[in-house]
Amino acid sequence: MLFGGEGDVGPVAKDLCDLLYLLAAGVGPFEAAMAYTSDEDIDEDTGPRPEIARIAETHLQRREGRTPKAIVQDAENAYADVRDRVDALSG
Repeated sequence: MLFGGEGDVGPVAKDLCDLLYLLAAGVGPFEAAMAYTSDEDIDEDTGPRPEIARIAETHLQRREGRTPKAIVQDAENAYADVRDRVDALSG
């Protein structure tokens, strides 16, 4: 989950493995959450980070072919109600 400093809330990845693959693709949590919620393309400015993918493969599991957009979409599907839940807590 992303909890931004100005009230931004959004799912980023459904688990640690997906988060690591997102980071390995060069996409940070803020960019992923904000790009998805605004229907913009996910910007992969920083380029791939294979060393992060190796950490995921070594310690978690291999997930080949996962695009940043698919990772964020799965997180949104898994945590579609996160904004409502956070709003209810701040109530």
